[in-house]
Amino acid sequence: MRERLCSVVMPVYNAEEFLEQAIRSVLNQTYGNIEFVIVNDFSGDSSGEIIRSFAEADARIKAIDNKKNEGCAESRNIALKSCSGEYIAFIDSDDVWIEDKLEKQIKLLESSRADLAYCAYDIIDYKGDVIGNKSVPEYTELDDLLKENYIAFSSVCCLRSCTRENSFTGEFFHTEDYVFLLNLLKKNKKLCGLNSNLVQYRRHAKNISSNKLKTALYRWRIYRRHLRLGLCEASLYFAHYALNGFLKYRKIGFVAQAGPLSVRGVVAKLLRQYVTSQDRVLLDTVFAEKPTQAQLDECLRVCDIEVMGAHKSLMLSYLMREHPELKFSAYAAPRLQGLITFYRFANIRTLQHFSKIGKALNAAGIIPAIFKGAAMKLLRPELSRPMGDVDILLAPERLAEAARICESLGYRDAMTGSPHAVDIQTQEGEGAVDIHSALFNTDFTGGKVSPAFQRALLARAREGNAFGVRVLLPAHEDLFFIVLVNFMKNLREKTSLHGLFYALCDCRFLLADKPSFDWGIVRENARLTGEGLQARMAVEFMNALVPGFIPEAKRALPLTREMENFCNRLIFDEDHFSSLLRDCRLIRVADLKNYPRHYGGMILKFLALKRLRRIPAFVRWYLRRHGRPAGEAWNAR
Repeated sequence: MRERLCSVVMPVYNAEEFLEQAIRSVLNQTYGNIEFVIVNDFSGDSSGEIIRSFAEADARIKAIDNKKNEGCAESRNIALKSCSGEYIAFIDSDDVWIEDKLEKQIKLLESSRADLAYCAYDIIDYKGDVIGNKSVPEYTELDDLLKENYIAFSSVCCLRSCTRENSFTGEFFHTEDYVFLLNLLKKNKKLCGLNSNLVQYRRHAKNISSNKLKTALYRWRIYRRHLRLGLCEASLYFAHYALNGFLKYRKIGFVAQAGPLSVRGVVAKLLRQYVTSQDRVLLDTVFAEKPTQAQLDECLRVCDIEVMGAHKSLMLSYLMREHPELKFSAYAAPRLQGLITFYRFANIRTLQHFSKIGKALNAAGIIPAIFKGAAMKLLRPELSRPMGDVDILLAPERLAEAARICESLGYRDAMTGSPHAVDIQTQEGEGAVDIHSALFNTDFTGGKVSPAFQRALLARAREGNAFGVRVLLPAHEDLFFIVLVNFMKNLREKTSLHGLFYALCDCRFLLADKPSFDWGIVRENARLTGEGLQARMAVEFMNALVPGFIPEAKRALPLTREMENFCNRLIFDEDHFSSLLRDCRLIRVADLKNYPRHYGGMILKFLALKRLRRIPAFVRWYLRRHGRPAGEAWNAR
């Protein structure tokens, strides 16, 4: 028998962070005959673009744009006018459906002859972790719902007749769905529950924030004005409502906010900046647990090697090496082999420079520790990767001596005057080695050059031979931590962006290559260096690129309230400070002489912000002052 059409209604307002997951959960339903009506309620973020991209790819979606912000109630009414299904289901833009939700509920509606079906649900936090659940009764009477609204509206699926006789009203703040259900019960409609958790209801700062008092006031008005209950009866139901609300929030509290919600907003912003739809397809294929031939063929169809560029295309060579059973097309295979050969020879010159310098350092009694790409190349010599230079770490007291040795060999220091690193290049500007005496830039995080960290790293390193040079190879845990921090640094500073995906390959290899991986070392590195926030943000970004990529890191790198300040600083630099820095660098002496007030003011502002950006309270104030929410409000971006 042919499935009857079910119309799904979703109002959307500034929901970019969770919207894609919500939409996919509807499109992936096992109940096939659906139309999906999405109303963009004049969003100020990228919600409209996300909706349009899905609508272009799936004919089941009807996208509607409001010309002004109408509110949730009116947006649902607008959507209902476009619905043609015999069933109507509702979902909010931050919630998620389990794939057989509609199928089970429509079967329940047909078997029970009910007018409306609802179901139990899991409560998830902003990250999607389950923090609670709610069971529901088999049937609902008006008296039950007056005491407690246990029906999540994203779990509702009803007959079309329910919406023809009953519209939504925006008169009662954020409770229009509750009034809708009460009106149905007043008309003796049959509401039937399915005690299976088929919905994930998301709690986060935007829906559990400062509106509890206002919501309670509207609940009281519903009892008294809408339902016209007597004072005693209304007071009794309100007491039930207040008690249930207290117990609910006491049970799950604000676990949904256990980590600052700004993390998700910043990660979403970074994803939009740096990860294209083709990148997603590439990552899904390369990091699939068991990639299939069909998956590879689709990836090669979407990701043209010559268009995508050499650095990303090389990722497929990893797949080629790790899964020899997969067959690459006649177009892709020779091009990949050509890239592998090219970088194998391109790296020889860099390694020749390192070999020459490294042997001279060895002769002076200096054994360098190698890290980043050179270390990974030593661990995985069979894999090609771009190498602009070789990064090495020395004790601080040997840095000046090493620079002199390099200069005696005909190289030059391209970063003369830096106390922490020396960029050694040929006279023609070709990279050779990058010599560090401190691994991380401390300006952004307030981290510290930690002699204890570097002593521990060198003590754990094992001596070996790399390209003819005696070197120290750091432990897997130390390399892993360095990859995370540099990954985030490159995102912040927009440097070496072509290497971002290689960091994922490196982390995956380091974790898999050492079954006894010690997360305690990672935790101690974070403590000693003060770079735990950068490392954790890198983990969040990687897990957004490849879901579940590094789940264990949460134990070693827990989220703290300091992450809010970190995220604020990221946004402050991204949207305000970095652009000012670029503008100041372009100022010429003539400009300053001819327009001293304008350009002098710009320079003074830059110098002031450079100092003040280290003060979290100032950054929060500045973001709010300039129309950008700070802290947890970044979740709304």
